Amino acid sequence: MKPAETITELYQTVNPDESLAPGDPRFTDLSALRGEEDLVALITRRIVTATSPNFHRRLVTGHRGSGKSTELRRVQNRMESTNFIVAYLDVEKTLDLADLEYLDVLIAIASQIHDSAVKSGLKIDDRLLKDVGDWFSETVVTQE
Repeated sequence: MKPAETITELYQTVNPDESLAPGDPRFTDLSALRGEEDLVALITRRIVTATSPNFHRRLVTGHRGSGKSTELRRVQNRMESTNFIVAYLDVEKTLDLADLEYLDVLIAIASQIHDSAVKSGLKIDDRLLKDVGDWFSETVVTQE
């Protein structure tokens, strides 16, 4: 990859709308500058060691192009390498953000979890699928 020589080339190289895949040569680890340990290692360790009912939850925030999605994709890669099934949902690519309701998000999450489980070869009990379908149709859709 040659260095950018113009602002346009720089923007195209750094494209803040694109999250970087694990191993992308453009990734630069800035953990030391943030004054904290490797975010991926921290999140992965907390997920792996968490037990019910105290599962790990984390909010990752930052301005556009700051690396949130890139870090989450790195977490996904690390988790998958330790035999976890990861359901990664990019809401901007999946849903219409101009016309978004909470039900759309819930359905997208359920669909992505299902797709990730099937892709990994996990057999999902038909009763569980029916229970989830019933919950959506009876509880959410009826009340909506």
